[in-house]
Amino acid sequence: MASATQVATFISMIAPIAQEQAKKHDNKIFPSICIAQACCESAFGTSKKMIDAKAVFGIKVGKSAWKYGTAWKGAAYKTGTTEYYDGKTASKIVDYFRAYDSIS
Repeated sequence: MASATQVATFISMIAPIAQEQAKKHDNKIFPSICIAQACCESAFGTSKKMIDAKAVFGIKVGKSAWKYGTAWKGAAYKTGTTEYYDGKTASKIVDYFRAYDSIS
């Protein structure tokens, strides 16, 4: 669990990025929603996956290490995750997720 200091630090870091992205997309992206989702998916920036891959959102890229689907051409990381295909039963899987050079 993230400390109050980690929470405040993460939100202070991610808020201007979310606001900048909203402007780039004609304010069709709500910064508050992006910030909240980034907090949830990265454990306020404390998850190992987020730190290593600079990925605040767990966006999958496909199951092949050789080709990450048709849209994503960047780096990826392989990790375990929990999926809920029927909305209630947890299934543990391994998949590839996008990795980035920076949080922005």
